[in-house]
Amino acid sequence: PFTPGPPVNVSTPPRREAVRQAMNALPHHPDTDAGRVAYQAQLTRFTETHGFSPYITERTPVPLRPGTDPLCSGECWACGLQGHRGDGCKAAPQALVPDVERKWRSYCQRMMREPAPRVQYVSTDTAYEPRVSWADSMAHSEDLSGNGQGPPA
Repeated sequence: PFTPGPPVNVSTPPRREAVRQAMNALPHHPDTDAGRVAYQAQLTRFTETHGFSPYITERTPVPLRPGTDPLCSGECWACGLQGHRGDGCKAAPQALVPDVERKWRSYCQRMMREPAPRVQYVSTDTAYEPRVSWADSMAHSEDLSGNGQGPPA
């Protein structure tokens, strides 16, 4: 039988620290001839170690394409550049980052985001006017008839 384990994509302080270290594990090369050669060597080493489509975690840091923006900088996960989101990316197919890098960028952003604080419903006691019965309200209206304490005119 299947026994579910703990969620693997839960952002906790220790996991955020592990992701932060993984993000800094590989140098992000400049978009120069030497940078592109170094990137290709990183990518070859990554593929030899992890395969073409590994499950992405903090244990599988992925090389970043030269000329792209840093991780967790608000960059598009499809092309690696800032200024738009992946669903609005208009980059040419050859300008898109490899699928494994897209997953790595997404994973880092998701894990580095601080979880929203848990909020319980909070309410204050509201003071309401006590409810007045119909009969009491009629008696009160007679008090305001303008005839003082005497009989009605």
